[in-house]
Amino acid sequence: MVVAISALALYLYGFNHFDPLFIVGSSVVFFILSALMVTSVQLGIFVDGKPIISISKIYKLMPILAFCILVLSFGFWSI
Repeated sequence: MVVAISALALYLYGFNHFDPLFIVGSSVVFFILSALMVTSVQLGIFVDGKPIISISKIYKLMPILAFCILVLSFGFWSI
């Protein structure tokens, strides 16, 4: 829910201050990059047969990541 609110706030800011074509184009690029990152984590980045980043580590860091996303996205409104 926090990420959805942050995404909405960023899109509202973007559409109010930038060209809509730029917002849509950059969104497509970042959606593709995030999908590739999720896929690499799900498959596992392995060194010597052991995963470097596991999904359990990401789940443990999820509240911190959500808080950082929230703070940074609402921080753009103050600029």
